[in-house]
Amino acid sequence: MNTTMKNELINKLNILIGLHEQINPISSDDGIEILAQCQEYAINVGTILEQNNDGLEVVHMLEEYCECVYNMSLYNNFYEIQKKSVALLKDVYTQISNMETQYTIAFFPYKVEMWDSLESVWKAASKDKRCRCDVVVIPYFEFDKRDKQWKLAYDGNRFPDYVQVVNYENYVLKNIRPDAAYIHYPYDDSNKVTTIHPNYYSDKIKSYSNKLIYIPYYVTAGAISDNHKHFPVYKNIDYYIAQSEYFKESCRGTTVYDKMLPLGSPKIDNVIYKCEMNNNVSEQWKKILAGKKVVMLNTTLGDILNSREILLVKLRHFFELVKDMKDIALIWRPHPLTEATYKSMREDLYEKYMELKAYFINNNIGIFDETNDISDTIAISDAYVGSDGSSVINMFGAAGRPCFIFNNFLVDECSYQQQHRLNIIGAYINGKDIYFVSDIFPGIFKAENICTAVKTQDENISCVYMGDIRGCESHIWQQPYAYICNDESGTYISPLYGEYISFCKCNIDSQAGQNKDSYTITCTDKYDARPLGKMYKFRDMLMFLPYDGFTIWKYNIKCEEWIMDRYTLAVSAKKIKNLSYGMLDYNAVYARDCMWIITGCSNSLLRYEPYTNDYKIFNILNEDYNFNVIGEDSDNIWLADFCKNELIKIPFEENEIDVNNIARIKINTAIINNSWKNMTGMKREFKTFVMVSDYIVLIPAFSDTIIRVNKYTYAQEVINKDFLSESAKQCNGYNPQYFDSIRFATAVDDNILIQRTYDRKLAVINIMDKTSSQCYMEVSDELLKTKLQNSDGFEKMGRADYFCRRESMYFGIKQFLSQLSAGELETVVHRQKESLKEVVANPGSCGEKVHEYIMKSLLEK
Repeated sequence: MNTTMKNELINKLNILIGLHEQINPISSDDGIEILAQCQEYAINVGTILEQNNDGLEVVHMLEEYCECVYNMSLYNNFYEIQKKSVALLKDVYTQISNMETQYTIAFFPYKVEMWDSLESVWKAASKDKRCRCDVVVIPYFEFDKRDKQWKLAYDGNRFPDYVQVVNYENYVLKNIRPDAAYIHYPYDDSNKVTTIHPNYYSDKIKSYSNKLIYIPYYVTAGAISDNHKHFPVYKNIDYYIAQSEYFKESCRGTTVYDKMLPLGSPKIDNVIYKCEMNNNVSEQWKKILAGKKVVMLNTTLGDILNSREILLVKLRHFFELVKDMKDIALIWRPHPLTEATYKSMREDLYEKYMELKAYFINNNIGIFDETNDISDTIAISDAYVGSDGSSVINMFGAAGRPCFIFNNFLVDECSYQQQHRLNIIGAYINGKDIYFVSDIFPGIFKAENICTAVKTQDENISCVYMGDIRGCESHIWQQPYAYICNDESGTYISPLYGEYISFCKCNIDSQAGQNKDSYTITCTDKYDARPLGKMYKFRDMLMFLPYDGFTIWKYNIKCEEWIMDRYTLAVSAKKIKNLSYGMLDYNAVYARDCMWIITGCSNSLLRYEPYTNDYKIFNILNEDYNFNVIGEDSDNIWLADFCKNELIKIPFEENEIDVNNIARIKINTAIINNSWKNMTGMKREFKTFVMVSDYIVLIPAFSDTIIRVNKYTYAQEVINKDFLSESAKQCNGYNPQYFDSIRFATAVDDNILIQRTYDRKLAVINIMDKTSSQCYMEVSDELLKTKLQNSDGFEKMGRADYFCRRESMYFGIKQFLSQLSAGELETVVHRQKESLKEVVANPGSCGEKVHEYIMKSLLEK
């Protein structure tokens, strides 16, 4: 008998004894009803004992008790029988109290490939003599979109021999009532690809279990993603095993936060154990892998859903490369649900995937891994290559193996010229000069008199590097900074990933490399894993609008104080219908001493005073509008709904806006030369607009045409037909269905400074006479060589990211494999393991810690 069942029976017996105190010998309906309850309780206790083959002699005592209850109902010798009945109950109570018990610990895995998320806890519980462990593999269903049917699957016969699996058909939860139940499926009925049998949804298991514990089947780079913060099981579980304290902190403010125990991940335990064992290679694999560096290729469901056919093309190129590298052995291990996902959510690509799989196998590119436990594969691998956003990356980190993340859009090595071209990510104009941050340097570039320089240059512009800025020492290759603004005291820049601001005294008089007076301002009050967000300057304040969610962070420059507003955007969001993760895309402008904010997915316009948090919400036109872009001039707020291809002009009325005098300007898409659908099948010709003099200049997204709109007459005209003429064509590193044709655009006097995406070329276009000049912004050869010599590309972009090398124009996959083969990546191992300390608690002992904690909670009860 387990402890939960024993306690339940004792509680029932206490109720029974209490009921007898309410019975008197006077015949009444109430007395008969109480006796009926007594008999029902006794039968229930006896049934539970019989079903579990426990205390059969006690069952006979309960049968005798039921006979007494019947005689009491006849009111024959009432007091004598009453006394005997209570004595029998007390004997039963004593017998059950003295029964030996074990704690029943039940595990409910479904896919064998995910068993590693529970196994080390099971091992710890199995060694505990106080416990009986049941591994109940539950059936699940995979949806085949082609047949429009859910197909039953069961992995019980695929588990390791040393795991004794209990047949789920013989495991009756309501009879066994586990003391603790572990699950790793968080979706209940909300998964469209794979779902478990409804009998094992979390509410069903919880109703018959004392403690329900959820352990994620994945390991993240540090924090939990927003779309994993509100799964259905969270309302039913007692505990959530979080991989680290930081992981837990990223959930602060959610309903599951207080249920989280930051004890680590059994998946990491399993990897460490398998690496120490080092004897898990089949003889067939040994022959293939002998004398070679072993690389595991991991492809995820996220890649399948997001990269679509791009992924298949990338993999084909990679296979052709590996085929000719005789000192590299490749193991391809797709996500276990790969084929199910293609069938249910990417059915148009299913046959192409199967063709690629056949090419890999038939041409002996490597080993197609369908083994049950990925930890075995990690233990024999020397490196990881493949998809981003996978828990497998941290598992390789725990094993001390270098990781290389694919850029699916790069299929060839990049040229010398490409490597020197700078992307402008964020910029501000100071007089005639541009100060900007790029995507590969942790500092600020400057180009003097930019418009004249582009118009008069004989060759490409070599930009002046003002020096590194403090804050991004841990990562210098992957877009360290995203936002930049300035005031009279200096320059503020904010990272794409992080919770700090960097400041430097960078101005027009600064000399190259003299950026010594810089420091970081960290938001120590910030508890979640989200970056601060998009940075805006408001008087003496820096304001950050979130990428998603509702928290506005503000930094008062004079007071040096961080302020948080979690209320205003949340109120605004209540008016958005069917709001879901990823929809919000806030944008703002500063006008009439207020910030004017749009959500990117509604018709709401929010007037906001950051110092007081005062706000007012305006609903512009009707709910069919979703405003994507906002701008202002001295007289009007301008909005754009680029799904409808409309501009909206709203006049100011002192510090208000006149919503009764709105002008709607339909964009003339007939003058667009070429436009195309993006990868989701949506057509969106424009991404933003720039205000220049009397014009609004429409900046293309998935089109090749720049249009100027007169703010007063609304006349529309194409201003350049040539600059983007090649934007619809795919090239190395660029696919027009995935990338906007324009990377960056800003106004400089009567010009727009605009950079196209596919080759990073910059143009200065005069809006008045429509003349243009073009060139590339370049980094000096000396600076690039120094950077490459001082960094090997392995880094961690932020607290919530992986330690790895990411494929780029500077670090290709061929280079990585060659360095691996030559033994040049050995120094990465120590840094890889160090980076994991903040990511996962108790590596190697998580299972023991979890079991110890749960047992303590059971014993305390």
